[in-house]
Amino acid sequence: MLRLAVAILLVALPASTAAPKLQLPYDVELDPAGRIFVADGGRHQLLRWDARRRQLIVTKSGLGEPTCLAFDRHGNVYLSDVANGVVRRIDSRGTLSTVARLSRAAGVSVDPTGRYLAIASFTRGIVRVELASGTAETIAAIGDGGLTTPHGVAYAANGDLWIADTGGAVYRVRSGGPLEIVARVPAFRVVPLAGGGAYLISGSPTGGHVDRLGPDGSLTRVAGTGRLGRHVDGIPAVRAGILPSDVAPLSGGRLLLTQTEPVPALRLIGRSGKITTVLR
Repeated sequence: MLRLAVAILLVALPASTAAPKLQLPYDVELDPAGRIFVADGGRHQLLRWDARRRQLIVTKSGLGEPTCLAFDRHGNVYLSDVANGVVRRIDSRGTLSTVARLSRAAGVSVDPTGRYLAIASFTRGIVRVELASGTAETIAAIGDGGLTTPHGVAYAANGDLWIADTGGAVYRVRSGGPLEIVARVPAFRVVPLAGGGAYLISGSPTGGHVDRLGPDGSLTRVAGTGRLGRHVDGIPAVRAGILPSDVAPLSGGRLLLTQTEPVPALRLIGRSGKITTVLR
C-alpha cells in the first residue's frame, strides 16, 4: 500500500524546478519505508526525492561515481563506486564505511535474508560478501557459462540471483545451483519481479529500452525505442527516445524510471503506459 500511495502522489506532481538537479541518475531504488533514492554519478551524491515537498534532497556527498545502490531490510544502503573500485555502506546514522574493494564494481544487491551482498565486477565476475564477517567469495567468475561483462545483479524475493551481462545474456543462479542463461539479451540492469520474470534495461550511447521478460521467456517492450529523441511527456513510453538507466516497480502497475538521455530525469510510466516527468 505504501508504494501505491507513493505512485498516486507522483502522478499528481509536475516536474520540479528545485535545486539540486539531476546530472547522471544511474540508479533508482525504494528503501524499506517506500522513499525514493537516486544514485547520481554526475553529482557524486546519493539523493532522496521528497514527493510531498517536491524537493530533491542530498543525503550523502563525496561518493566518487555512485553507480548502483541497494537497501537491506534495516535501511542500510550499499553503493558501488565504479570509478574508485569500492562498495560503500551508509548506515541508518549516516556513517560511511567500505564493504569491499573490487576493480570496476557495478551492480549490488542484498539477499532477502540480509546475510549476503552480491556485487558485479567487470574484471572478477560475481562476488558474494557475507556482511557479518566481511568474507568474500567469487560465485561466478568471468568466463563461467559465457559470462563476460556483468553489470547488473539483483536478488529476487525467492533468493534467486539474477545477473545482467552487457556481453549478451541475462543469467540466473538458483540456490545451490549453477549459472544458467535465462535470456540472450545484452542487458546492463535486471530487476526481478514477483512470480518470475524481470525487467531488463539495455542500451548504448545512441539510445536504449526497457523490456519485460515473462516467466515463459517472452519479451515485451515497456519503454524506449532504442534511439534517442526529444524529451516528451504524455506519449506512450514505448515511443520515447530515451537512454534508461534503471527502473523501480510500484504497486498498481506503475514504474519509476531514471534516464540519462536526452536529458537527465526521473520519470513515471503510468497504468496507461504513458510516460511523464517527475523530476529533471
